[in-house]
Amino acid sequence: MIKIFIDFDGTITKGDVGDLFFERFGGKAATQVVQDYRSGLINAVECFTREADACVISTEAEVAEFIDRQKIDPTFFDFINFCHKHKDGERQIKCFIVSANKRNLTVKKSF
Repeated sequence: MIKIFIDFDGTITKGDVGDLFFERFGGKAATQVVQDYRSGLINAVECFTREADACVISTEAEVAEFIDRQKIDPTFFDFINFCHKHKDGERQIKCFIVSANKRNLTVKKSF
């Protein structure tokens, strides 16, 4: 069996949804946090924590609207269809969507 691990941001989606989310809901404070990280003033865990703390979300509908505007790379569906054609037999292909958070890498979905 062949296992393929697929990153969500910038692979399945056209952009980095995490970065766009923090830019949208964290504003200038989140942007400054990223600058501090890139300058070596804070580590990745601290960066993620501060970005999350900077976010201001009014309603769940606001988040849903943001998510609905994210674009999926159309070639991703062709890739998944190819993998599904090889889901049985000797050369099975199993796909896993993974996502990183501030502490670890998480498998979000397998198919």
